[in-house]
Amino acid sequence: MKDNSNHAFQDFLVLIAFIVHRRKAKLDLGFESLLLKFYATPVRFARHGDGHIYLGNMNKPSIVEQSLVDAWIKIQYSGAESKEADELWWAWDTVFEWSCEKPDQTFLFVLAVLNTDSSTKIMQNLSAGPLEDLLSNFGMQIIDAIEVEAKSNPKFASLLGGVWKSSMADEVWARVQSVWDQRGWDGIPEESA
Repeated sequence: MKDNSNHAFQDFLVLIAFIVHRRKAKLDLGFESLLLKFYATPVRFARHGDGHIYLGNMNKPSIVEQSLVDAWIKIQYSGAESKEADELWWAWDTVFEWSCEKPDQTFLFVLAVLNTDSSTKIMQNLSAGPLEDLLSNFGMQIIDAIEVEAKSNPKFASLLGGVWKSSMADEVWARVQSVWDQRGWDGIPEESA
């Protein structure tokens, strides 16, 4: 039990390191591989330019493949009853499973989708789907990373604006509300810059 919680904590810290590195370098999920020493465990980050985003122990990295991102996006545009959605339903199933079991991969997926397509339709489905599920299922575990990303990424703060409380813990919900940008959501007008 102690070993699993240590790995969860390590995964969380690695996720924070990924966000900080990405923001510091002002990159958008596509760059060279690098190695970090974390409790003497090599960790790898790689760009989605090679079709993947890696995060975690190099022997078992958390991966978000661009093909998964693209398939999930296509489902949103094709409609749930279409033949294309039937063929790509594996993507929806994968993301739903992650949102129930793998918070780090879900968070990376959300960032990869947002980086690939930030249209209104995708933002609505991403916010009400994987992001809301992530916060409901793993809110206390992931909220620090959510706050860091929202404070440094206006597009992500806007994405948070579409999240509803659902079954989130009150503390998580309060922290989400403290960093979200609700302009353009729920009838709140977007202010021109």
